[in-house]
Amino acid sequence: MTLDEIRQVWLQLSGEMSAEVMNRYRDQRIGSGGREGLGIYGMSQERIARKRGQIAVKLLRKNGFDSSIGNIRKITQQSRSTIERYFPTQIQKSKDLQKLASDSAGQSAEVIPLG
Repeated sequence: MTLDEIRQVWLQLSGEMSAEVMNRYRDQRIGSGGREGLGIYGMSQERIARKRGQIAVKLLRKNGFDSSIGNIRKITQQSRSTIERYFPTQIQKSKDLQKLASDSAGQSAEVIPLG
């Protein structure tokens, strides 16, 4: 499965999940007596952003891809700061990729992850 195919699956799954979370938000809003200033909407949006990233990570790992920030970003189109906020372990993996690698000629080259 390619990254484009994974993205198509992710779009379907994240759309279903987003609709589910927003339905719960609407139910809470109706029962809140108009007290929407309590941050219910913001919490719902954060939950959606976090779960979208989690779905992407699961799909990437399931299909044998590295769950780096660059790959998550290719799938979700989320900003780098959003991904870094919800996936601190991915930051360490990206830093590890920045270490010097040696190419076939024995020369050092810096690895720069996409994204």
